[in-house]
Amino acid sequence: MKTDVGGEPQVELSKRKREVLAAVTKAYIATGLPVGSKTLVEWMPNAPSSATLRNEMSELCDLGLLAQPHTSAGRVPTDLGIKLYVETLMPPGEISPRVKQIVDSRLSGLSDVPEKIPALAGEMLSELTGLPAITCFSAAGSPRVRKVELLPIGKSAATVLLVSSDGRVRHRTVRSSAILTPDRLTAFQTVVRERVLGKRIEQLNRASLQGAITAFGMDMLDLTPLLAAVFEMAAELETSGAQISGVSLLYRVCGSEAAAKRMIALAKQGFPLVTMMEGLQGDCGVILGRETGFDELRASSIVAAKYRCADQYQGVIGVIGRNRMSYENIIPCVQYCALRLAEAMGEAQKDMED
Repeated sequence: MKTDVGGEPQVELSKRKREVLAAVTKAYIATGLPVGSKTLVEWMPNAPSSATLRNEMSELCDLGLLAQPHTSAGRVPTDLGIKLYVETLMPPGEISPRVKQIVDSRLSGLSDVPEKIPALAGEMLSELTGLPAITCFSAAGSPRVRKVELLPIGKSAATVLLVSSDGRVRHRTVRSSAILTPDRLTAFQTVVRERVLGKRIEQLNRASLQGAITAFGMDMLDLTPLLAAVFEMAAELETSGAQISGVSLLYRVCGSEAAAKRMIALAKQGFPLVTMMEGLQGDCGVILGRETGFDELRASSIVAAKYRCADQYQGVIGVIGRNRMSYENIIPCVQYCALRLAEAMGEAQKDMED
């Protein structure tokens, strides 16, 4: 059997080596301890002699699939060994009916705008697995401004509402230095119609804001704060983002408060974690330690699955855990959450469009 895992050179394994690697990995995940030949006999049906097992484990070490922490200790699977086990040797798991029911219930009939649903799914996944969850999303292209409304709430204050073509909504209360008379409200709507509506978010830059302000004329310049709010809200409609749910659990996974805080900061930046998660091979898989590119996760792994929503949104949802997490149980849960997340976002987007 030849394998090519995570871009590593091909490794050819005999049937016995596959059985030994699988047994060592299962024992290590269950106990967290290095696995010796005597322990391995208990985890392998029809196990060969201890001497044969030691030879097989030694050769798996030479192949980079097992490692020996100490001279007198047993073996543990390397990142490459765990990845090979998860992707080719591990028996497929199934999501339990109870977990499936919880996911269906939590991700059905949501009235939130599409971009908020991944965070809700991440919170649920973190609760189900007891692990911190990562959710990333990206929108296809730059959305257009579909609607801008000005809702007066006083003589000189109003709530400005912006709706994008992909269903995202922003609102902000703004106070003007002048009374919002019908003439001023009409002037605002005219400039918005001519300079903002139908424009792509990326087009609403500083230069276009200046042009829109100039269009007001000297008598209407006191409406500038209202127009500036429209442009600021448009800038908030980023085309990608990342969020970590279950932050308190992240401290345990990262091993230190400083490492956990750095991961939280990276999530706020969005791009680093989005890039890492989008590097996932296939629709569902494992990103192990060194593959993440972050020292904070070198002893961890991420189980993640991709989701897509009507060619408008796509992203990845997953959990972060120690590299000896229960992959058989967690992978089906992550996969099902990704499936229902895509469906929930599609329904929410359709509702917004209707």
